[in-house]
Amino acid sequence: MAVTTLIKRKGPGVGSLRVLSQDSDLNYEVELDVLRSGVNRNKWDYRNVDRYANTFLGTPILCAFPEGQIGDGHNMREYKDSDGNTRYSFLSPTAERIVGTIYDDPSAIRTEERDGETWVIAKGKLWRFYNPELVDKIARQGRMEVSAETDVSGSYRDGDVDVFETWKGLGITILGDLVDPAVPGANIKAFAALKERFIQLKAASHHN
Repeated sequence: MAVTTLIKRKGPGVGSLRVLSQDSDLNYEVELDVLRSGVNRNKWDYRNVDRYANTFLGTPILCAFPEGQIGDGHNMREYKDSDGNTRYSFLSPTAERIVGTIYDDPSAIRTEERDGETWVIAKGKLWRFYNPELVDKIARQGRMEVSAETDVSGSYRDGDVDVFETWKGLGITILGDLVDPAVPGANIKAFAALKERFIQLKAASHHN
């Protein structure tokens, strides 16, 4: 499993999660810039964004809380099962866990053109009762940086760029303050490369 590199942010224009409203149960409705077309800092190029944007419908919003820290990277453990297949575990105390969800409604996902690239914009909910520290931090800051996780099933190499033609959204991770997103300006981003026999899991945070 590739490990997300923790480095200081490189200035403005990075992605984030924005609060839209609060309901009677104190849950937060949020909007996220999930993913864009074009080559990112990891030299990954997502194609067919309009076609696959809605695969993020109903997917989880995740966050890790290592040693009380609010937000980190794509924290999971890779291991081999008894049949030799690569699997991923989220049982570690530092693993990311589900803190909310993208709405399972077609109106919750849209695409938007910015500077010649296509962005995926998603709306969802964070559960405040179970994540008060996270929600309060977002309320103080107004936004946090995020990262998408995707299952890439069709790709090819173009020079030093990995081009992803066929893919689907798996989830969106809220990043820690020191994690540098791979896609500047994305309200949802970051990818670490995780590979197994039949699936390539890509996460959009900037890594070596």
